[in-house]
Amino acid sequence: MSAHVATGGWEAPVKLDLLSANQTQLDEVFQAFYTWSKSAPMSVPTFTNGWYDVTPEMACQILRRNRANRKLTIKFVRKYARSMTASLWRGTGEPIIIDKEGYLQNAQHRLWALMLSGATARIFIVADVDAEPDLFAFIDNGKVRSHSDAIYTAGLGNGASSMIAAAVKLAYRYDQGAFKLIGQPRIRDLEPIEVVDYVRQNSGIPDAAHILGGSYPKAMAMIGHKGVATFFAWKVTDLHGKAVLAEFLEPLGTGAHLDEDSPVLALRNRLMKISSASDDDLTTNQRLWLTLKAFNMVMCGHKMPAVPKRKGGGYEPLTIADNEEFPKFVEPADVAEAAD
Repeated sequence: MSAHVATGGWEAPVKLDLLSANQTQLDEVFQAFYTWSKSAPMSVPTFTNGWYDVTPEMACQILRRNRANRKLTIKFVRKYARSMTASLWRGTGEPIIIDKEGYLQNAQHRLWALMLSGATARIFIVADVDAEPDLFAFIDNGKVRSHSDAIYTAGLGNGASSMIAAAVKLAYRYDQGAFKLIGQPRIRDLEPIEVVDYVRQNSGIPDAAHILGGSYPKAMAMIGHKGVATFFAWKVTDLHGKAVLAEFLEPLGTGAHLDEDSPVLALRNRLMKISSASDDDLTTNQRLWLTLKAFNMVMCGHKMPAVPKRKGGGYEPLTIADNEEFPKFVEPADVAEAAD
């Protein structure tokens, strides 16, 4: 079916930089738009059911007849705008719903994204819905598709979709260099299709999830977060192979045959709160940080520093300094250099 296309030059009555805008600024633009709409000449577009290339101008005209949509949220307007401008948008058939009186009943976030971003998107319009009272209360009441749902639906999870989704979230933050001890840098959420693509491009992530469940359940329980364990296992296997992963995870899980100065023993003690002065639970970030730090020490042949006897003896606990940078996984070349 051919699309209906609006043409001609046009400028939006309101503007907003969606990359930097906050909720308050969006609220102000929303009010300004409907203040403008009250006095501006109204041209009510006529639609029939079908596919349309919805332009910013069309979005504007439809939004002027917005009757009963939920409060506009910057997060979702930004999310849709990014998809529409980054070639991540697909015509799924999820419609813009307009009733027989010409009022918008569903899709205001998508339409605001179109108007403010200047994008055009292919969307199906249903234009013959009965003008029922409170129709909005019956729309979008289903379960929102999560990243885990997307992985499962794509056939990539095989029983471990939630582990894989959690690992991808950590992998993306790691790729962005966005781990900090305090005050995590804000990064955008991945779209479901981006998560699916990431898993398809990195098939070792599902493999790592299944290896953990089958061979290292004790180590996974010790790490205390399935996403952290999956991300860690994937990166180690990808860089160094399954044998190296086994050499680290087996003693981590059992505690057997570990010397007192072993970073693996220090990690176990910290994860079990044996060596921690605080009873606070470790965050996801801290669990990954400590696990990676211990692994890098093992790979480079480092031991836990000894405590002088005059201070009680023993060995230093595994800690994270306030000014410490988040570690990167040690590369094979770094291991070879450390061995020389």
